[in-house]
Amino acid sequence: MEKMWMVRAGESAFLIDRFKNENIIVVGTEIGDLSNVKSPEEIKLKIQNKFPDKKPGQIAIWASQISKFRFDFQKNDHVISYDPQNRFYLVGKILSDYVFDDTF
Repeated sequence: MEKMWMVRAGESAFLIDRFKNENIIVVGTEIGDLSNVKSPEEIKLKIQNKFPDKKPGQIAIWASQISKFRFDFQKNDHVISYDPQNRFYLVGKILSDYVFDDTF
């Protein structure tokens, strides 16, 4: 079944032009490549290792969001993002599997 996912374009939508111009959606790269990660628990551990000063609740929220991006988003699902500056929504369709790109 196709789903619709809301993906924020970063704080103050700083990635919205990249979403639009490159036809991509992204999440942060601070915890590295998730291609070989097999579970949400592994993502949580990566976050804990990278950000040991963060509270457990914050880590749990981040892990949940990133896990959805990594494991739940599927080809042909729809994606929506919002550009607050221009006051419009971008709507797209996921056409590929997860790919790691640290050029952000």
